Amino acid sequence: MADGNAAVSALVGGLIGIVANLGYAWRAMRLTPGADPIKAYRAQLAGEGLKFVLTLGGFALVFLRYEEVAVVPLFLGYASTFVIFWVALLKKTPG
Repeated sequence: MADGNAAVSALVGGLIGIVANLGYAWRAMRLTPGADPIKAYRAQLAGEGLKFVLTLGGFALVFLRYEEVAVVPLFLGYASTFVIFWVALLKKTPG
């Protein structure tokens, strides 16, 4: 990181990704009832919708309130949450 502003921007980008993923997990798991595939699908859609809204809202808030935002570190911090998520999914469990 070149300066403190870039570090804060990267942290904020990562926080946007974390909050959006937590919103997805909360909404999708809260609505997933039993083994009905249609309700499970709808729960996943609701989770993805909430994740999208939280992501857009987070970026809108940052761009409206944080005048000194470093855009590249912001998006790299956000993208890192996807990389970490997919690497965690690829990890095999012993069994």
